[in-house]
Amino acid sequence: MARTRIMTRNRRVAWSRARFARVPSSRKKLSAPRLNVGHYAEPVQPSASESREVVATSQNANQIAQMQAFVLQQMRELVSNTENVGERFAEEARRIHAGESDERPIRGIATREERESLAEEGIAVVSLPDFLDVDRLQ
Repeated sequence: MARTRIMTRNRRVAWSRARFARVPSSRKKLSAPRLNVGHYAEPVQPSASESREVVATSQNANQIAQMQAFVLQQMRELVSNTENVGERFAEEARRIHAGESDERPIRGIATREERESLAEEGIAVVSLPDFLDVDRLQ
């Protein structure tokens, strides 16, 4: 005859804890936390020539960063002085090339096939990254 166990909630929790406590678990091996002992090493003093190289490198890095910022600003200004024709870019570029429309700087969206066909017709186009287009950033 099977025995039926009726338990209250507290006894049920205690019984399940005791039951799981008896189950042998996989043995956990002892481990030590990672020790950061890098600060114990004595700092190495750079020689005079190395310190001059570091200063020169940081000055060059500042000059390069300034030039990059200037070029980016000029490119954004150039893009902002163009007319955004959107999806009509290929059509409008052909009209300007044929002399049917006023010559002006335009920008817009064109598929790869449209860009290839414009290049075959002798119409020069340049792909611009999104971060140059101020309208897309906003």
